[in-house]
Formats: sequence, C-alpha cells, structure tokens
Amino acid sequence: MTHICAIGFDLDNTLYKVSEPINIQIRAQACKYAAELLKRDYAKTVADFTEQYALTQSASTSLQNIGIQSSALAKELVQRALEEANVAKYIEPNKKLADMLLRLKNNYHLFLITGSRHSIAQGKLDALQIPGNVFEMAIYAESKYRREDGSAFAYVHGKLAAPYKNTIFVGDRETVDILPAKKKGLKTIIVNNKSLHADFFLTDICELEDIVAQIESQN
Repeated sequence: MTHICAIGFDLDNTLYKVSEPINIQIRAQACKYAAELLKRDYAKTVADFTEQYALTQSASTSLQNIGIQSSALAKELVQRALEEANVAKYIEPNKKLADMLLRLKNNYHLFLITGSRHSIAQGKLDALQIPGNVFEMAIYAESKYRREDGSAFAYVHGKLAAPYKNTIFVGDRETVDILPAKKKGLKTIIVNNKSLHADFFLTDICELEDIVAQIESQN
C-alpha cells in the first residue's frame, strides 16, 4: 500500500473554478500588460483585443493577433493576469471544500503553491472561506521558489520531510503543475483541465478524498 504524507495544491482554477466574470477581469488585466509591452494606448488595445476575442474565443491567441509575437509570452500574460487580477469578489464560498481540507489536514501535511502574491491569494482563500490554518506551509509569487524548475517542490520536501513518492500535487496546468511535479517523483492530479501525463483527473476538487483513498490502496 502507498502511504501518502503530504498533499499540495495550486490555487487559481484548482481550489476554485474560473467563471466568466473572473475571465472578464483576467482579459482586462492581460490587455493592460499587453498595452505596456506594446507601448500602446490601453483603450485601443482593449478594442483590438475584443475584436479578436470575438473571433477566436482565446485570450492568448487574441494577444498574439494584436502584436504579442510569442505564443509562450501570450500565455504567460494570461496566466499572470489570472494570478494578479483582483477577482476575490467573484469567488463564492465553498463550505464543502473547506470541510474536506480540514478532514485531510487531520491525516496529511497540506501545502499551497501559487503564482499569486500573498495578499491576493489570501483574499481568494478568504472568499472561499478556507480557514487560515489549513495549509501548513505556502509558497507565493514573492518567493524565489518556483514550480517550473522544481525548486518549490524541493523546498516543501525539505521542510515537511515528506518523500516525493508519498506526496501528491493537485493543479490545473500540465506544463507548470503536472510535469514539474512528476519530474520530482510526486503523484499528480489535474483538475478543471486535461493532461496526458497526470496520474489522475478530477472534474471537481471536492472528489479529491476518493482519489487519495485510491492512491493509498495501491501496492
């Protein structure tokens, strides 16, 4: 049987699902970043972006179509907007999630790794009504540790003394959450997205306990 010691979580689009009001804020923030990079008027950038978005229904593609030449940079701007836009007022309380995390806390070390700044992340957690003592440790945007290069997972591993093979990480992005965690040897779960590499897939974060039980029953 596999004994799980620790479970880690991404925040955005993982502990809460991004809604259309949130997407509107994200697109506006992404346009702000694009206007700064392209040295264009913000209103003109928004107008051009809106025209392209009506055709593509993709924020990153629309950014490329208005002048952000790199696909990777366009996606980075959208993700940065997701993590930095002030969207807490659009997030609904989730008692079912809060209760599940409290139950998990009784048996596992819980940790958070997010690209949001501490103050913004806390606002989102408060909106979800997740108690402040749920996560034993948290890594925010201000930290030097990153998921992408594995340093965040290494830091958690050292602090919690939790073997990689006995740690689960739950996130919504394959390139940033799933692949770096798998490279370190963690079990991986993707939520609200698709992945060819995640060990498990969830459509609802509140189904996590069943997956953890399934992992622990494996030889």
